[in-house]
Amino acid sequence: MADSQTIDSNQILTSPHRLNEQHHTTTKILGFLIHPKILHHLPTNHPFKMADIACGTGIFLLDLSTSHLLPPETQYIGYDISPSIFPSNPPSNITFKTHDMFLPFPESELNIRFVSNSTPLNEWISTVQNLVSLLKPGACQEIYSALEPFRVAKENPVIGLMIREGNTRIDREKLWREKVKGLVHVHEDVFSTDRLCETEIREKGTRNIIKCFLGCLRVLIGEDEGWTEERVKRLEEEAMREIDEGVYHTPDQVCIVGMKGL
Repeated sequence: MADSQTIDSNQILTSPHRLNEQHHTTTKILGFLIHPKILHHLPTNHPFKMADIACGTGIFLLDLSTSHLLPPETQYIGYDISPSIFPSNPPSNITFKTHDMFLPFPESELNIRFVSNSTPLNEWISTVQNLVSLLKPGACQEIYSALEPFRVAKENPVIGLMIREGNTRIDREKLWREKVKGLVHVHEDVFSTDRLCETEIREKGTRNIIKCFLGCLRVLIGEDEGWTEERVKRLEEEAMREIDEGVYHTPDQVCIVGMKGL
C-alpha cells in the first residue's frame, strides 16, 4: 500500500503539466528568463554552456534556447534525478543528463541556474556549494526559491498545516556570503505574485503548489505517525475550499545571483 502511494505521490510531484505551469507562472512573476545582472556578464563573442539544475521537463532550457537572449552557438545542459520526463526529441543544442544534485558533477566551465522550492536549509547550502564546482572563473550562478508561502483571508487556514517552516525568514544572501565559498558579487532580489494582480494566475498557482504539498504528505503515510489517506483527503477538501474563499499562494520568489571569482 505504501509503495503504491509513494509512486502516486512521485507522479504528482513530477507531473509534466504541473512543472510546466509552475515555470510559466514563475517567469511571469520574475519578468525575465535570465536575471539582467547575469545577462550583462555573459560572453557574446564566443560559445559557452548554460546548465539548468533540477530541470524537470526541460521547459526552461527549451524556452531559453528559442528566446534569442543568448548566442545561437550556446550549448544547454539539463540535469535532473528523474529522466522519465525529459523531452523525447530535444533540439541538437540541448542535452539532458540524469544526475543527483547532491553529488559531484562531471562537467565544469558552465553558467548555471538552480530552482528549489523545497530543499531543506542544510541541503540547500551544501547543494549551492556543490554547484559552484560547475562554474568556470567569472561564470554566473542563479538560484530561485520561494518565500512567504500564503496570503490569507482568514486566521489559521488549514493550508498552513502543509508548510512546516512556512513562516521562517531565511537571509539567503547572507548565507551565500558566509557559507558558500568562491562566489563574489552576490545579489538578491525578491519578486511577488501580488505585483501581477491577476486572480487567475494566483488561483492556478495555488492549486498547483497544493497538489505538490499533498503529494509530499502522501509520501508520509505509513512512515510518519498521524498521516493517513483519510487525513490527507480531508486536508485537500478543506484546502481547496479555502482557495475558493480567497486564500492564495503568492509565491514570492527570491532570486540570488553570484559570480565565481577569477
